[in-house]
Amino acid sequence: VKTISEMVSATTCPSVNDCNNPAELDKGDWTLIYTDSEEVIGEDGKAINAFDGDPDSFWHTEWYNNSPGQPHEIRIDLGKEYLLSSFIYLPRQSSANGRIKDYEFYVSNDKTNWGTVTEKGAFESGAGSKKVSIDATNGRYIKFKSLSEQNDNNFTTLAEFSVVGCIDNSNTANNQLGISNIKAYPIPAVDEITIDLPQNKNSEKWSYQIISSTGQIILSDTFYSDSSCYKFNLQKINAGLYFIQLKTGNSSTYRIKFIKN
Repeated sequence: VKTISEMVSATTCPSVNDCNNPAELDKGDWTLIYTDSEEVIGEDGKAINAFDGDPDSFWHTEWYNNSPGQPHEIRIDLGKEYLLSSFIYLPRQSSANGRIKDYEFYVSNDKTNWGTVTEKGAFESGAGSKKVSIDATNGRYIKFKSLSEQNDNNFTTLAEFSVVGCIDNSNTANNQLGISNIKAYPIPAVDEITIDLPQNKNSEKWSYQIISSTGQIILSDTFYSDSSCYKFNLQKINAGLYFIQLKTGNSSTYRIKFIKN
């Protein structure tokens, strides 16, 4: 006879906070950086349709007044850096026209310098979604390039583009200091928290994020300081557990854990 514990098993849901089981990223934070072509006269073929969450809308390169040839590309800002592990291409559902054959995919933390291609290949024909695994790569910006169309047409169409990834806390682990190494006070905090700035130099530029325990970025900004400490205003932040992540101009990263009452 099996016991209840032997009969029941549990699995965790995919999550951007779990790099062992990453999830599709929320497209609500995505913005379009660039596209080489989009049709906005003959039909609604805007490039932003490629990540609007609607499989029936689509990005279509220009065809009404002009029909520029391949390649075509779309560049997207994901809103913040993730460790990406795969992407999903959903072809146009209403027609075979413009479905991508050969492609290249890039990941970068610099939206002007894309470096070498992250993944390239060729899709099989058909309307089904195509998921492509990649070597895990950190980046905030992605570029997806169509090199050819299934029937060698000039135009490109794309119904929906998705990426799977997670927040990679280990990416800066070697540069992180705990709260015992960076003074933060008072804790618990109420209206403000003061931190000591490690290795501070006159007028050094710092960037920071205040992140909730679920991985949501609450505040993000930069500041200059010629002092050995800095105060963060917490009046608009709800009570809970948070992290402050600091980065200097030389890319050193520090994290401070605190509680807001």
